[in-house]
Amino acid sequence: MKKPLVSFIVPVYNCYNFIESCILSIIRQTYKNIEIICVDDGSTDNSYEKINSLIKKDHRIKLYRQNNQGAGKARNFGLKESHGKYIAFVDSDDFIIDLNIVNEIIYIMEYRKINICGGNILRFSDNKLMLHPDKRMYFNTCGKIYYETYQFDYGYWRFIYNKEFLKDHRVIFPNYRRFQDPPFFVRAMIYSKYFFFINKNFYAWRQNYKRITLNSKNISDIISGLTDNLLLSKYYNLGKLHNLCISRINYLCDELKPFLDNKGIYSKLLFFNDEISKKLLISNGFSIKNDYRIKILL
Repeated sequence: MKKPLVSFIVPVYNCYNFIESCILSIIRQTYKNIEIICVDDGSTDNSYEKINSLIKKDHRIKLYRQNNQGAGKARNFGLKESHGKYIAFVDSDDFIIDLNIVNEIIYIMEYRKINICGGNILRFSDNKLMLHPDKRMYFNTCGKIYYETYQFDYGYWRFIYNKEFLKDHRVIFPNYRRFQDPPFFVRAMIYSKYFFFINKNFYAWRQNYKRITLNSKNISDIISGLTDNLLLSKYYNLGKLHNLCISRINYLCDELKPFLDNKGIYSKLLFFNDEISKKLLISNGFSIKNDYRIKILL
């Protein structure tokens, strides 16, 4: 019996130094019925040419090009062009660790009829693989986990998704330059209700090699993404996620301060603050003050 097709979607932007190792980590998987959809998001280096050279060696690689619109739009384009039963996402500067991980995950998804299944994320820095500092990025066990008990918003790359499930629930990446993946991840998890996890190292996240500059557009999009998840947590009564959204925006205080004179950004912060549910926080054991505000508005 032929194994189902898995579509790997790789958004690419100026990753000439890493794109080959990224693609090779997918090609070398023991699971061979795959397609690799690379979407060049207006790279100004030789990433596009490097991928073209790899296509000559493996016909499973497909390459598309778009004007620079952001990784979210690139991933959505890849979703539309994909033909697989299952979808995986790999950023062009990252790579897959275990050569047999996709084979194991797809076996579980087929056998158990699971919509989302994944493994652990490790950091890759100074040419070393290291545990992620956030313990929610990995599990020490295998099995079914209900999102109601997990309530996290990061690490969508370490999962493989049933494409029909994503399509049925219209789960796509919002058109944000920054923080577009947590709303995708949270929506997928909420609609799935649970996921399956195996205690194996799946995904390597390359860290500390590039500096990210935040401008007003990026800041505005981060607030929008956090607001999306805040509203979802409020609607679905997810108190831990609600508190996490507030913690994330408070963590950004120093980055937000230079943009408080921007009326659009300030109004978004006010809206975020107004949508905080004190009742939800208190019912989930979080202690708050009567005059609760996000820090930047104090």
